Amino acid sequence: MFEHIISLTTDWNEVEIRDLMRALNLRRDMVTRLWDYIYGKQNITFYERDRTTSWIAEFGYELVKQGFAASKDSGIPEKQCMRYIDKVIRNLAQEQAILKEKEFAKEKQKEVSLITGDKIRPKTDLEPKKWEGFAKKALDK
Repeated sequence: MFEHIISLTTDWNEVEIRDLMRALNLRRDMVTRLWDYIYGKQNITFYERDRTTSWIAEFGYELVKQGFAASKDSGIPEKQCMRYIDKVIRNLAQEQAILKEKEFAKEKQKEVSLITGDKIRPKTDLEPKKWEGFAKKALDK
């Protein structure tokens, strides 16, 4: 796609290319909505458009939107945020994959317990520790 645009616009001057970029940015697609909604930026560069499009294709729109929101909430200036957004999106995708695997493991554990008739043992290492106050320890002694 990009090569096709380059071949069509080789003899264009800077004004025509600027108008092309403005026309692309006036389109209300997923990329322009993200940049406009999160950063209030209407003039998106080719680099920002390309990276955002590849993130949406790889991770999905909702995850990319969460990454953009986390980037904006952190206070990173928008000129330096592309690498940060990428890292946030990848961390969110990793967390989702871990949760998916945990759910799959729980489901398999239930199936095994039904087949064998054994009770399902709780996995205490995966759950948060319960807080014990000082009064409970004193009363137990």
